[in-house]
Amino acid sequence: MPIVGLQQTQVDSKTLTSYLLAVRRLLKDAKSQYYDDATLIDYINDARVKVASDTACLRNRIQFRTVVGQDLYPLANIPHGQRILGVMGITLVNGSVRAPLFNRPYNSLNVTARPWVGFQGPPSIWSRYGEQSFVLGPTPDQVYPLEIDACLMPDMMVSTATDANGNPLYPESIPVPYTMLVPFYAAHVAKMYEQSMDDSGRFEQMYFRKLKEFRGSIALRSVADPYAGQAI
Repeated sequence: MPIVGLQQTQVDSKTLTSYLLAVRRLLKDAKSQYYDDATLIDYINDARVKVASDTACLRNRIQFRTVVGQDLYPLANIPHGQRILGVMGITLVNGSVRAPLFNRPYNSLNVTARPWVGFQGPPSIWSRYGEQSFVLGPTPDQVYPLEIDACLMPDMMVSTATDANGNPLYPESIPVPYTMLVPFYAAHVAKMYEQSMDDSGRFEQMYFRKLKEFRGSIALRSVADPYAGQAI
């Protein structure tokens, strides 16, 4: 049995206008009788952040440099720092060597990489310190290039306006097929605020069902070891 609303949302939802159309179809509000655009745009942006967080579809490698004698780095001081949803890993470049750092809880880093005051050296461990910063250990003894593997949130889509060529001023950065998830979660949020919990729950189930399908199809296309079973 097909999922209700699936056909309506299988559009190339790369613009805010197409998102609004898809969400209104799911909510059965094609004539804008119950939801204004501003409210739905808020729900759509909430859904886009949710999709980016659940799929890591906006993963990016951010270039950064350490500061001598500084071990604590606020994300706000890093390029795209305000958009970072999660740090997946950090790689340090020391000359011609690329050294991925171990990720450890801060208490472990504090014991093993900060043995005494003033101790410095090439960092070998990193740890999240709260939600808005990370710590390197040992404290850098010189400037090292870092490559931060980060999951980013999308830029907000705040208007359906277009330029002189008809291109949206706020384009979508979430790639297909993950754009197909956005209307389902936006409809879930809309019904949740409406206190229609049964409808809200159904849209949420649709979202997670499609998310599972996408993850499964992508996993089938990847090969963990291209040399498995072959003599080297």
